[in-house]
Amino acid sequence: MAIAKDGRSKDRQKTRHHFHHWAAQGMQHRRDDRAWPDDKRDLYILRLHKKKDQYITRLKTSDPQRGLLVVKSPAKSDGSSVEVRNGDRLMLAWVDESGEHVLPAVIAKVVPENPPTWVLKQIGIPITKQIRRFARLRDVAPIYLSQGNSFVEALRLDLSEGGLKAKIPSNINFEDGEEITVKTKVGKRGHQRELVAKAKVAKVFNRAGSKEVGISFIDLPESDREFIRRHIYERQIHERKLRSGDDD
Repeated sequence: MAIAKDGRSKDRQKTRHHFHHWAAQGMQHRRDDRAWPDDKRDLYILRLHKKKDQYITRLKTSDPQRGLLVVKSPAKSDGSSVEVRNGDRLMLAWVDESGEHVLPAVIAKVVPENPPTWVLKQIGIPITKQIRRFARLRDVAPIYLSQGNSFVEALRLDLSEGGLKAKIPSNINFEDGEEITVKTKVGKRGHQRELVAKAKVAKVFNRAGSKEVGISFIDLPESDREFIRRHIYERQIHERKLRSGDDD
């Protein structure tokens, strides 16, 4: 890991700067009760309320059903421990495949281990700023996802030329990174294209009784990409006309 002149890693400096760039505008972003930190390998940022300081930490364990997280107690730039009390409020920030998230929480307990840990209690719904390389459209339609030698029927929730999100039956299990085949129809009635594409499960969401999967296309042919782009563009134009009252 590269070390900057002030002793902090470049990764940490980049993460800290990136958070400063958008956290102040977090309330303008989408509230997302499905967002939850669940990757122990990633860096997380803690921002104590009423203080300008932000600290880097790592997630140790989490319990999304109870809204609890255990994080490593962060240290100040001089290496000393950050002092907090039970009830102190903070924001936990992280980035994953679905976007940039900020979760409001409170210090539930400080555990004096070596190093010490903090038990955090969720007190609000995460705010998400989506990361999109491609335009994405809410586009509900049937979809079929391969599992072994057969296909599972699911419900497509949105669509982009880079991938889609689908709601799957609760008894069906997919793994992050699993390669599958996707079958679905794209386009309006009378002008549809059947899409059969190789894809990868980018993320599995399993909270609040709903199971969804984020799916990324693998080497989608340019002709299919162009068809999806045109479909999204035409739908967006149509929806703008409806909102403005011009339905001609």
